[in-house]
Amino acid sequence: MTLPARLVAAASLVLATAVFAQPRVNVAMHASAAERLATLAERIGKDQLQVAQGVLAARSRRSLRDGIREFDALLAPVQALAGDAEARDNFVLLALLWKETRAWAHKPATRENARGLSERVDELAWVASKGAGLLRPDGSGQRAAVQAMHAATLALRLARLHLLARGAPADTKRSEEARETEARLTAVVATLADAPHGDEIEEALHMARTQHDFLRAAVGDLAAGGGAGAAEAIAKTADHVADSMERAARLYENAPAT
Repeated sequence: MTLPARLVAAASLVLATAVFAQPRVNVAMHASAAERLATLAERIGKDQLQVAQGVLAARSRRSLRDGIREFDALLAPVQALAGDAEARDNFVLLALLWKETRAWAHKPATRENARGLSERVDELAWVASKGAGLLRPDGSGQRAAVQAMHAATLALRLARLHLLARGAPADTKRSEEARETEARLTAVVATLADAPHGDEIEEALHMARTQHDFLRAAVGDLAAGGGAGAAEAIAKTADHVADSMERAARLYENAPAT
């Protein structure tokens, strides 16, 4: 992916207590927090698209505002975690991309603006996920936390891509991206299911798998001409997958190191 050069430095932002609540630095939590930025980026893009299409509009407006606030609060603490030049450069770029994406997120939620925001979300989420990898989580449970958060990112991206295609001319590139995203989400869910974990994590993963099945069914309904009902089902089930995977990530983070 070619990343454009951006100017303007990011301002110092509010400390995210969820990241620094632990007295001892936990690198895996930091990596999960960086992936959380990718999840938030996807949520912001999806929410504006839903407002533009009249899909759960009131709820989506609230979620959009909350997502912007959380990204603002989490960005600076995550930037501060970079341990080498490559990670620092990545997070500098992330801050610059966020400045532009944030401006688009505040534009009126028209279909055209939602498409413009979606293009920027593609790049922003990619850079955030790359940053999570650069923070190099250690320990099987902690790596699983990052995987679970990435699954949340993928679920929201999948919904965004299918909603983006709704009522738009056929786009081979977007269709292929949606298929690849579905395949990656399926692979991550299967990997987490096969690894050893406790009952609480299994409960969260089971809910994610169930909702993922519903998401696939809703995508099929939309493709078959399901209309507004199918679009709403896609929006809701993707949120349920993401919420369940975020819960799993928190449980993995709090599990004893292995």
